[in-house]
Amino acid sequence: MRTIRTKSASHWKIFRVAFLVFLSAPTFGEQYAWPRLEFSFGYGNVKLPHVSGFTSCGLFCGGFVEAAPGNHSGVVSQQTINLNRWFGVENSFGFYSARGDSSLSDGSTFFTDQLGGKLAARSLKRFVPVPFGVAGFGGSSLRTPGDLLTPSTSKAGIATRLGGGLEIPFKESMSLRMEYSRISSRFFGSWEKSTHLSAGAAFGFGQ
Repeated sequence: MRTIRTKSASHWKIFRVAFLVFLSAPTFGEQYAWPRLEFSFGYGNVKLPHVSGFTSCGLFCGGFVEAAPGNHSGVVSQQTINLNRWFGVENSFGFYSARGDSSLSDGSTFFTDQLGGKLAARSLKRFVPVPFGVAGFGGSSLRTPGDLLTPSTSKAGIATRLGGGLEIPFKESMSLRMEYSRISSRFFGSWEKSTHLSAGAAFGFGQ
């Protein structure tokens, strides 16, 4: 009986040590050390509603801005701090043409920038597509250039971002990122909703 108790105590001690090692060790199959930085850059396409209005900067100055409705091309970029394989903090900006046939919108541009969170369903296996969702808060602005007689005019407002997409890794620290998002921008007292499609390359930095 004494020998049996000794073996049982020994087995229990080994189990406790193994359990503590399991808790302190990193998750099996983890690819990277966290946090991990990510930078992406690519092509963007925005579908804008018609936005126009007068701006005022005082008693003797002001102007008119207009964004033509329809699809417009531009560039997008996201800067992400992935805190773990599930959650990250992300800043996203896009810069687009907003010009149309009207002379009032000739040369107009649309800029948007939001800071928020990114939730990703990242697999422990390598080179597996990663679906993700994003949400953020920031601002948007419209700008219409001036000419020899009139100055350039801009209008800024708060904005929200909600969307999702897919990252397809094809190298250790490089992946293809595709995203669809809706951005609501506050201009001239109303929320103007725009849809954004983007595709580009994402680069990861870290151990």
